Amino acid sequence: MKELLRRLDGIAAALGLAFAPVKHLKRFGQAIAAIALLFGTIVLPASAAHATTQGGNQWIPQGQTGYGAGIYVTPDVNSPKNGSWGGGNATDIHANSGSSVSADCWGIGGYIPGFSSTWYHISGVYYGDGRSTHSFAGWVYAPFFDNEAAINQGLGQCRYLGEKWANYGSNHIGEYACASPSCAKNSGDVLPISSSSYAFADCYIRSDGIAGYGNLWIHAQGQYNSVTGIYTPNSAWMYASFMGYGNDAGTLPHCAVGDYTTS
Repeated sequence: MKELLRRLDGIAAALGLAFAPVKHLKRFGQAIAAIALLFGTIVLPASAAHATTQGGNQWIPQGQTGYGAGIYVTPDVNSPKNGSWGGGNATDIHANSGSSVSADCWGIGGYIPGFSSTWYHISGVYYGDGRSTHSFAGWVYAPFFDNEAAINQGLGQCRYLGEKWANYGSNHIGEYACASPSCAKNSGDVLPISSSSYAFADCYIRSDGIAGYGNLWIHAQGQYNSVTGIYTPNSAWMYASFMGYGNDAGTLPHCAVGDYTTS
């Protein structure tokens, strides 16, 4: 039943429709209305957005731009950075280091004067300077990373029409900087115990879990909190097995970063 409702929600999102709340059906609800804007970008119906929606889980090589690139929670240089390794600049991608990022789409956000406002939404990074591969979630500034080469080669634009994953579990769900309960959180618990709160997921991996639960983690492009009524474009990993899904990833694609790639 959950899988059916999840697919119906995906169809509704692709058509730009919002269902009125329906008693006894947990997955139809309020979140589509909350996705109207991402830094001034309106969610488009499928007829208008299909060509640029969800480019899909690929490794993007770093360009020789001469700049390093940080991994930010939201697409803005004033946003906090990924909290792994103590936070701050620890997870920055060094300039011209032969690194790569696992990206699913690009979005619009803040900008640095003289450069554009494009960002990659990533589920992981390979550090070419010897720091290996890690499932660090975040946004990376495209002009500094590869001078928008992946966008020019067809990476799709983020439109937040990914799958809606409601919190059916008995736990509040936090945003994690990487895919493990031992990883740092990007913020507090943002999905309350409420089936009308959603994470908007683009892919999944299997990683470290909690005893008695599963190993399923989803990579979220954003979250809608039905208690506060707030939608945030925070990039994060969320523990789906805690959300009542066990190990069932449904139709969600696998993230390019790979299973059991954590901190």
